[in-house]
Amino acid sequence: MRFQASIFILLFVGYFLYLKGFYSSKNAFLIATVTAILIYLIPIVLVKFVENRGHTLASGLLVATIWEFSMAALARVLTFPAWESFLLAGIGGALTTAFLAFVRQGKEKRNENAMEVQT
Repeated sequence: MRFQASIFILLFVGYFLYLKGFYSSKNAFLIATVTAILIYLIPIVLVKFVENRGHTLASGLLVATIWEFSMAALARVLTFPAWESFLLAGIGGALTTAFLAFVRQGKEKRNENAMEVQT
């Protein structure tokens, strides 16, 4: 939990400093808070929710990736200055999901080969 709070604070401070160039300090503070929640906390909740429903981590990451891409599209339409961060988070989620699927497929193949050797 401490690690997640540290990342949230770093994201918040980064967004606040970036958005301060576009908005007043008060508005930048509020927008940075909402942005950090949308880009970091909501995907964590989505992944945990999907995992608690009995699905794999890759499924949870896929749902979070779809969330990030939809937020990137919405931010782009609303001409939000930091829309690229949502897009990059979505790309990172897609790459992570693909990597996990690849690793899982390799693990299943190794298990099949081990079963063939045993029989």
